[in-house]
Amino acid sequence: MSSKLQSIFNLTCPACRKGDLFPNKSYLLDYSFKMHEKCPVCKESFFREPGFYYGAMFISYIFSGFFSLLFAGLLILVFKLDWQLSLIILCLVLIFSFVFWFKLSRSIWIHFFVEFKETPESIESDD
Repeated sequence: MSSKLQSIFNLTCPACRKGDLFPNKSYLLDYSFKMHEKCPVCKESFFREPGFYYGAMFISYIFSGFFSLLFAGLLILVFKLDWQLSLIILCLVLIFSFVFWFKLSRSIWIHFFVEFKETPESIESDD
């Protein structure tokens, strides 16, 4: 049986933990923001109501903010880089990791609101 944390990071459906949230699960190689409307396996709706994913923006903002502080602090304090160079490197990293934050925050957000629905098929397939 997969855990909720595995389901979040694997970008799978929170209800069945088998179907994919996104057509392409790659964090970095796919710059598409397209998301399935329903789970391909259990047909759980991923679009609960208009504006449902606004909360995911706050999750993305908080995580990327803390990441930025830690990353820039590491570059400045440990690697002794100038703050301007650290800022440039941080901006480049954030540009290339934008899709990662987008997909991860949406996955976290929907996992807050949709509970795992254990079915006989999911019990049998996990053995």
